[in-house]
Amino acid sequence: RGESYGSREELRSRLVASGYREVALVEDPGDFALRGEILDVFSVASDRPLRIEWFDVQVERIRLFDAETQR
Repeated sequence: RGESYGSREELRSRLVASGYREVALVEDPGDFALRGEILDVFSVASDRPLRIEWFDVQVERIRLFDAETQR
């Protein structure tokens, strides 16, 4: 929290270069979705995806969520 990670385009490029797939809804390991101020990413090393929420360029909140319900 509180960190800045550059532009969303830079983040998108880094995820794609790392082998992640951009999708509309994150459902499987290796997926990510970038929508406005929210990044959902499902790490291949985790059993649940992560939701990162920004305010401007700073990370405001990070939490796990359920891929089935998207909550």
